[in-house]
Amino acid sequence: MKWIKTFEELTPKIYRIAGQNLMNIPHKIEKGRKLKDYGSEKEWGVYNIELVKNYSDMTREVKFTKPKAKFILNHKVTPDNINDMNTKYEDISVEEMLDLWRDGERELYFTIQFYFEPLEETKSRVGSSLPGWGDVPLFSFKVDLSSWEDSLEQYNTPDEYEDDIENFKTYTLQELYDETSSLSISLALPQSDPRNSWSNAGSRTQIYHYGIFSDRNSVFKFKKLLPTLIEDEVIEKIWEVFSLLGDSKNFQRCIHALKYGVKINHLYDDVKSMSGTNDLRNPNKWFRWNIADIPREVPKKEEPKEEEPKQLEAPKEEPKQMWYQSRT
Repeated sequence: MKWIKTFEELTPKIYRIAGQNLMNIPHKIEKGRKLKDYGSEKEWGVYNIELVKNYSDMTREVKFTKPKAKFILNHKVTPDNINDMNTKYEDISVEEMLDLWRDGERELYFTIQFYFEPLEETKSRVGSSLPGWGDVPLFSFKVDLSSWEDSLEQYNTPDEYEDDIENFKTYTLQELYDETSSLSISLALPQSDPRNSWSNAGSRTQIYHYGIFSDRNSVFKFKKLLPTLIEDEVIEKIWEVFSLLGDSKNFQRCIHALKYGVKINHLYDDVKSMSGTNDLRNPNKWFRWNIADIPREVPKKEEPKEEEPKQLEAPKEEPKQMWYQSRT
């Protein structure tokens, strides 16, 4: 890359534009890819990913860039198997989520999904598996809000109060949440539909990707960037959930945990041996861990102490006149 170093004053965007222009010239495609990737690496960094396609094909240490986070609130409407390619999701509102939880048809949770953009090197390496995608959803943080997974009706079934029915209390949905509220954050598969890929012959193939980091260095960079990835738009969506539940305390705890409490140990897999390949491709190997420390109380920012005004020092004695200053 020595030929690039003479243009350090250029911005990353200029590198990417120049690289894209070179890629349109047949005999300069490779040089264009390197230039575009250099611009992306300079602005967003590069992350090594263990990439799995369609729950079967794994490609190791695939290079991605430009991570971003997105708030996801949806409901699985087709098979519940963890590795079923027919799984589909539909977006829902916060009110619909509460209705589904009340009826025992859905757990009370939302996800923060993370997307990464493949480098040109990656597109060249993986081939048609990433057909012109601007970004790829790789994993999610699943934020569970309650330990209760059944319906409100079941919670109000007075089995243990059969002999003391007069003392049985019927809970409202709000009271059920207040009683069972339990905040936790775990690593989860992307909650996205498979994407369509079209061959040159016109046949359609559905492709679903997921993955985690390949090494500690990549996940350290990601953790350092997390506070900026959880942007205001994401925070506003999270607040919509907690405000409807009347729970500002857990809202603050959730935001703090997403930004600063994520643990890196379960976010990467640096096992290089290919023995037990089926286990390495198994989503349950990666996506089953609680990955954040949630504080009981959000640490308060220390207000800067007001410094007492410095007292003026007493004026020093005037210097004595030197012999030559006293001469007239």
